[in-house]
Amino acid sequence: MGWSRGERPALLLSSVPTSLDVLRLQSVGRRCVSLLEDAEALAHGDPRHPDGLTFVLHDLCHLEKFVDPAHRAGQIGFFDSVLRATQMAEWSALEAPFDGEWEADRDYVFSDMNGSAIFLFAALKMKVRMAVRRQVARMRGSDPRVGGALDPIEQAAFDEAEHRLLALLCLDGPLLEAGVKVSARRDHPEGAARLLQVFEDRGHAILQSETNRFAVP
Repeated sequence: MGWSRGERPALLLSSVPTSLDVLRLQSVGRRCVSLLEDAEALAHGDPRHPDGLTFVLHDLCHLEKFVDPAHRAGQIGFFDSVLRATQMAEWSALEAPFDGEWEADRDYVFSDMNGSAIFLFAALKMKVRMAVRRQVARMRGSDPRVGGALDPIEQAAFDEAEHRLLALLCLDGPLLEAGVKVSARRDHPEGAARLLQVFEDRGHAILQSETNRFAVP
């Protein structure tokens, strides 16, 4: 009903978009909703929504989380930052040593997670951390450890990847320090607040730009 009143910035699709398509939409303040035949939804292969109804309900739930006033601007700023990062040559250098599981994890953050920008940021960092752990395990010819702190070699590799990621997200100076400290443990609220302000400022600027773009002269 909110969508019909123009209160939801949704794009109606009859197909399944790529994760990059969803990321592009979210970077300008929109989400998509796919209306699919049951067979197409089943062929997509996600057991969480094996038919058309569960697929569209899944998309509508994401839409509501995306437009939540408490988190909307921050999400837009985060997704715009990530989209810009992926368009840089340095992004390929960051991803080069990672595996196919990283690609799936990365795409999940890009297109199938919504909420606080700090939650999304911490999730992306965690995916990088896990990719580094698997990378080091391959170098050693062993199975990756599934838990516990990073060992010295893993930590050194993660530190390098983390700094590359933060640079790609244009987080430097005091923001670099905040970006390093912030994690899923939620133990650095001051750093998280600083990062959130950055993402929200970026998001508000995009929303203002989009408003001006469609304004009637």
